[in-house]
Amino acid sequence: MFYVYGYLNEDGEVYYVGKGKGRRYNHPHHYGVKVPFDGGNIIFFKKNLTEQQSINLEKNLIKFYGRKDIDEGGCLVNRTKGGNGGFSGKMKEETKRKIGDLHRGKIVSDEVRKKISNTLKGKIHSSERIENIRKGMGCGIYKFLSPKGIVVEVDNMTKFCYNENLQQSCMSDVWNEKRKTHKGWKKF
Repeated sequence: MFYVYGYLNEDGEVYYVGKGKGRRYNHPHHYGVKVPFDGGNIIFFKKNLTEQQSINLEKNLIKFYGRKDIDEGGCLVNRTKGGNGGFSGKMKEETKRKIGDLHRGKIVSDEVRKKISNTLKGKIHSSERIENIRKGMGCGIYKFLSPKGIVVEVDNMTKFCYNENLQQSCMSDVWNEKRKTHKGWKKF
């Protein structure tokens, strides 16, 4: 059976949330997270869970508390949003080499890059095609709350972000709840 635990700082505030079984809560390897070995600063949010229940609870608690430097007002030092996978702290040498090659342009040749660029250059989809793409992505109209408190409906994220001088990746993160705001814009 699994459980979800948290580490508390000297003020009794949660600074890390994790899931585990056995003595995972007391394991020294938490990738740079200070483990309170005295046992007094560890709480168990819930015990006797299935693995899926523990994953869901861990994710919900991380979302609730928020992560430092990622979520506005967040207090956790967690590096991921919880659940299985994510950052493992270790990377194989082959993986490092492949990433380096990718960044140096060795995997995608200039010829392939040019073909991709020419294919996409000036491409304008019909409104019907855009709607089908959105349905496939699970979204239709985006609704955001502007910094002035006005609800804005957006049907073309790229055009909207260009017109409002916003970064599309950041607004996508707002929409997908990976961040709370971008330049004062919030998901509605």
